[in-house]
Amino acid sequence: MTYNALIVHTDEAWEVSVPDIPGCFTYGSTLEEAKAMAKEAIEGMLLGFADRGQPLPQPRFKSLVDTYPIDVEMPQAQEHPRSA
Repeated sequence: MTYNALIVHTDEAWEVSVPDIPGCFTYGSTLEEAKAMAKEAIEGMLLGFADRGQPLPQPRFKSLVDTYPIDVEMPQAQEHPRSA
């Protein structure tokens, strides 16, 4: 699965947002680090959706500016004891 990430260079960092996954933000001190952090953030968010039995957000975002495709692998959902 591939999600497009918006990556913006500021004075302090490379900031990343993933429009298809609400709340998915991260950053890195270099572009390569920001891309690696984006992969980790996306996979973590997808795992959270799967663990809660929620549908995964589908990659739909298309941009008129340059984006960076982030290829991710769906991690296996963890079995968590359910609270009564």
